[in-house]
Amino acid sequence: MNRSLLLVVCDFLLLSILALARFDVPEGAVIAQDDEKVVSKEVIERISDGENYDDVVAELEATNETLLENLSSDKDMLLEEKMKLEEQIAERQRELERKEKEIATRDEVIAGNEEAIQAAKEEAAVLESQREEIAKKREELLKDNAASQKELELLTKNLADAKKKSEELAALKEKTQREAQTAKVELAASMEKAKAVERAAAEAKAQLKDEKKRTDALVANTAKLDKKIESLNQGLEGVGKDLKVVGQGLAGVGDKITNVSQEMKGVKDTVTGVGSKVEIMQKEVEETAAVQKENFRKLNERQTRSLNEIFTRYEESKIKLELNFTHKGGFLGAEKTDTYEMDTIIMVDGSFAYSLVHAKDSPFRLVPRPRSLVSVTGAIKSPKLKEPIVVKEVA
Repeated sequence: MNRSLLLVVCDFLLLSILALARFDVPEGAVIAQDDEKVVSKEVIERISDGENYDDVVAELEATNETLLENLSSDKDMLLEEKMKLEEQIAERQRELERKEKEIATRDEVIAGNEEAIQAAKEEAAVLESQREEIAKKREELLKDNAASQKELELLTKNLADAKKKSEELAALKEKTQREAQTAKVELAASMEKAKAVERAAAEAKAQLKDEKKRTDALVANTAKLDKKIESLNQGLEGVGKDLKVVGQGLAGVGDKITNVSQEMKGVKDTVTGVGSKVEIMQKEVEETAAVQKENFRKLNERQTRSLNEIFTRYEESKIKLELNFTHKGGFLGAEKTDTYEMDTIIMVDGSFAYSLVHAKDSPFRLVPRPRSLVSVTGAIKSPKLKEPIVVKEVA
């Protein structure tokens, strides 16, 4: 309890005790009535001792006056003290009322504080539940982040594999193109060589034809000579005189026949050589044509197989990718919505499917300037799909 309040209570109790006090007249006391003067026994005894009554009375009156003055003074002091005490009591009462009001105000403040404390407790409970919910969401987000990280790693790996496969396909395509170019060059060289062989064969045939004509002419000349020899033999039988001359003629004819025979042999050898050359050239032409035909067959087979495989795989995996994107490209930076579509292929690596597109015409182009994208959504469509597949992630 406050000290001032305790003092007020004590003063109030003292005044209550003073108000309830009784001043009883002692037994045997003589009370004066009707201006009767009461003389105490002490005065009577003093008069009995021989003192003057008037002196005693005067002394007593002086004493009474002194007592009255003292009592009056004491009464005034008591009244003054009473008034002061009443003022103090009133002040204490007012202070007590003020203290009571303060106490009531404090009680109201305490009640308000208790309500605030209760509200704070409820808010703390709500915040605690929110904190627990946020912690759960954080754990879920961490799990989702870990899963997303794994998917990103898998996607990166798949992209690397796809890039590697693309590079391998590009290398295979380049190799095929080089082989095709080489085969074309070889084919052109073989065709030139075949044309050269054909020209050589034509020249050989022309030479063979000329040699054949020459041989036919020599054979005709030989036949004529044979006829002349026969006629000379017949002339030898009928003419004896000219035997010596005929013998000399025969010797000359024999030399001529020998020369003609040698010429015939040379012509035959030449024709045989030309025929051998022609056969060799024909054999080379046939071998070159066979090699060229085999190379051309392999080239066509390789090109057909590669193109068919690539086209078949493309047709099996072809899908239509549709992206709806919002970007800041309108007047004064206003948002603008566009749609991007293209045919691409879908590739599967394990349980993860993805498709590759060129960024040149996509929402993620870099030239002539990058777009200020706000949002991108998309779907994969194909006649082979029952319903479009929503694009989950764009990388």
